[in-house]
Amino acid sequence: MKIEQIFDKSIDSYGGLHFFHKFIDKSGLNRVFDQVLGNRPAQAEFSYVDIFSSFAATCLAGGTYMEDMNILKKKNNSDTRYRYCSSDTFARVSNQLVDLENMELQYTQADKEVELFYNEPLNRLLQQTYKLFFAEQANHILDHDHTKILNNKPDARACYKGLGYYVSCFSTDQIPVYLSMQSGNATPKTNLVEVLEAGFQAMKKQRLSFEIFRADGACYSEEVIKLILLYCKDYIVRSRRSHVRQDLINPEECSMIDIRGELYRIFEHTDTFAGKPCRRIYYQKMNGEKDLFSEITFDEIITSISQDQYSTVELIEMYFDRGASERIFDEIKNDYNGCHIPYKEAPYNLCYILFCALSLTVVRAFKVLVHEKVGPYIQPKMRIKRILFRLISFPAKLIRRSRQVFYKIYCKQKELVPLFAWADS
Repeated sequence: MKIEQIFDKSIDSYGGLHFFHKFIDKSGLNRVFDQVLGNRPAQAEFSYVDIFSSFAATCLAGGTYMEDMNILKKKNNSDTRYRYCSSDTFARVSNQLVDLENMELQYTQADKEVELFYNEPLNRLLQQTYKLFFAEQANHILDHDHTKILNNKPDARACYKGLGYYVSCFSTDQIPVYLSMQSGNATPKTNLVEVLEAGFQAMKKQRLSFEIFRADGACYSEEVIKLILLYCKDYIVRSRRSHVRQDLINPEECSMIDIRGELYRIFEHTDTFAGKPCRRIYYQKMNGEKDLFSEITFDEIITSISQDQYSTVELIEMYFDRGASERIFDEIKNDYNGCHIPYKEAPYNLCYILFCALSLTVVRAFKVLVHEKVGPYIQPKMRIKRILFRLISFPAKLIRRSRQVFYKIYCKQKELVPLFAWADS
């Protein structure tokens, strides 16, 4: 069998992106961008939403670097009214959105220099986008965590994890609602009160409120808990493990409970922390591996949630679910190219990370809509690698015939028939 290559510039490689652009058109996202960022100059070829959709579409098409926007522009060049900007245009516009006024230089108690970076306009855009798509969902748990973005930029600082920056992220149901950045030579606990307060204040201005705050052990301090209780009704945080407290545990008073197919030894008592009553919960996995470097056998969590609201097992399961919230960092870094930050300085890279988070939010809303139309064929929390060949990478061609215009997408998936009907409506 002879193989022949056909050069046809009229064929698009990623015809499924047409659905994504239709979704953006019908959602009213352009009004949110115009309201928060304003309009670009009249001579500008691309609007803010065009530039953003070009970046998000590149991620959906499997691009791994900002420069892949140029490849997508060549592969999807049909005159469908949906245009793609170049990577140079994206870089120039994103640099204009850097918030240079919200940068702080501080020193820790060990006289270590720490830089804190915020971006008020893009975080406001992220929160308004969340409200546009997910305002009707009852997400009452707010998660917070840090992640290290490893890189060798000139201003990257080193810690035990390597060179890079720390990104602080507030999220709910694996959807980001606020991001900030700090230099990588400090631990996540450094200036945590200030970082958290900046996020809480930004969400308060946008009238975003949550009942329960959930975080790891970095937030275990009286000063941080007092701040959390000013903005959230309750909290659940991993506690620092203590020999003193665990020596008081009587094994005969512990309960043996099966949690998600694993047997745990559980103990609970009440306490006072940060001037408020709380519950301390200790749990130990019976068939788990023992810690070679510590004699402490129980993990601890602390919470202000009352027994009437959640039982001990329900609280442990709630804290276990926090592990799923950390998946957001994997998505931002790998699906939306957050691990390939392009700029030399942290404020510009924070702007880029916020575009990654915006892409995650909008693509999640897009997957929710597709799931409503096609059912389990596309799930709302599917990774891009799974939906790429199910939804995006179809050849397509723009055809003009009898004064009519058709955009033909060539695919055999019968599950997508309702989505075609939606796009034509």
